[in-house]
Amino acid sequence: PDILKTTESLFKILFSGTFFKVIFTALYRVGAGLISGIFLGIILATLCHKFDFLSTIFSPLISIMKATPVACIIVLLWIRMSYTEIAVFVVVLMILPIVWQNVYDGYKSIDNSLIEVTNVFELTRLQRFRILIMPSILSYLLPAIITWVGLAWKAEIAAEIMTNSNIGRLI
Repeated sequence: PDILKTTESLFKILFSGTFFKVIFTALYRVGAGLISGIFLGIILATLCHKFDFLSTIFSPLISIMKATPVACIIVLLWIRMSYTEIAVFVVVLMILPIVWQNVYDGYKSIDNSLIEVTNVFELTRLQRFRILIMPSILSYLLPAIITWVGLAWKAEIAAEIMTNSNIGRLI
């Protein structure tokens, strides 16, 4: 099509009543999945750091989650969930392993001699967290945020296209 017909079609789509509803629904699903995945990943990594046996249990599961294609997860979830729930859950399953790995690596990067220093100076748990743990974890988390957001969008759009919901229905 020529540029005029393409521009005309673009404006029809932009000013239709469904366009912004679809976009905001997708934003909501990505946001809910990101927040849930980040929250669960941080909690799980913290528990795995505190209790080594949990790390032994969850490390293979996290590796499987990383290696499994998004399409396979969507098809498996489609058996048990409605299409509206699948998009959020797929985002959580794609984000959680990356968050877990980054937080876990952040904990492992803390030097034992620095932990001893915080013990010598009798820092409270909050002070220890603020001065020692938080900077170590953030140095691993912040660079990965771009990866999380990109992967979340990819997973959400794939889920919607495969389940023919929201954006998938319009395509």
